[in-house]
Amino acid sequence: MGGAENQLLKIIEQLRDKKVQITILSKQTHNDPIKEQIFKDKVIKRLSVTNMPIISMIIFMVTLFFELVKLNKKQKIDLIHLPLPDAYIISVYLFSKIYKIPVITRVAADELYPYKKEGVWLLNRLLVRHFMLKLNGIQILNPLAKNHAKKLGYPEERTFLIPNGTKIPERHRNYGEFTHNILYIGAMRFYPEKNKMEQKNLLFLIETFYELSKINKKLTLLMIGDGNYRTTLEDKVNKLGLRERVIFTGYQNNVYNYHLKADIFVNPSHWEGMPNTVIEAMSSGLIVFCSDIPEHRFLIKSNQNGILFDNKNKQDLIKKISSFYTNFEKYEDIGINARDYIKNNLSIEKTIESIFNMYSNYFQNKL
Repeated sequence: MGGAENQLLKIIEQLRDKKVQITILSKQTHNDPIKEQIFKDKVIKRLSVTNMPIISMIIFMVTLFFELVKLNKKQKIDLIHLPLPDAYIISVYLFSKIYKIPVITRVAADELYPYKKEGVWLLNRLLVRHFMLKLNGIQILNPLAKNHAKKLGYPEERTFLIPNGTKIPERHRNYGEFTHNILYIGAMRFYPEKNKMEQKNLLFLIETFYELSKINKKLTLLMIGDGNYRTTLEDKVNKLGLRERVIFTGYQNNVYNYHLKADIFVNPSHWEGMPNTVIEAMSSGLIVFCSDIPEHRFLIKSNQNGILFDNKNKQDLIKKISSFYTNFEKYEDIGINARDYIKNNLSIEKTIESIFNMYSNYFQNKL
């Protein structure tokens, strides 16, 4: 499964192998069973909150501050690394100033350019950006975000371009024969009060598949993931008469098994931070079809290690997927090239090495 939580766990596993002592502070996620499953038995300290978002965040901010004070007295904190900054960054910033402890935050996308948000959430993102720019360091996930941080005046020497990494699976997709499965893996969430549009562009994917299914009667769309938007997507599938051809599996722990069962992976997002699910699919040698957005162009050279398409043009995606099935000889090397690219550039080992180098800027002789 993609997302900040998945990447965090990969990093934690590697750091613990290097004998680094780690304490994770996380609020309870009563309304998000996916996060509960991801963090099961891995979070050392859970901070209770309510189900009311604004009150919940206020409670978490106050609790977090005093929990950090308590933790620092018990086992001196050397550094704080925020995986996904939110309003609680204020508590962390105040704590860091009082106790002189460096703080690094990981930056995906909307923290630096928040204007995709609406109302209270726009104010939230602007507040986060303000305090984020006061921290000791920023881990940037893609060059676009790095350029934006530079424009905002954040010192380049405190900006670290460290993309997400992934484990390289031993098994990979062997294109001896087609399975006729098209794969999507990722979140199915949409909060209109937060975003102006649904980030993952999943109605576009389903509507495109509907047209594609008329051309190729064998195709199946596998939708791996979950979230509050899933019901809307299932209703759309039912209205289009695709119930037997679009399969919703819910959240899955082992996505690599699905890579081996699919012919292609499709990600039609409007924007991304650093798309973990795309990186994972490429590491399995699965041929990826991704929207032509800057975050995907960072990973993919079209027709070399993946395919880019216009995510506002259904016919463009239909044409390219149809070509894949009718002219496969043109695509044979793309999956191999994708796997090699991830091995050479975005393995989890390379990410950990870069994170250690970043940490070394803040405390010497402790790693």
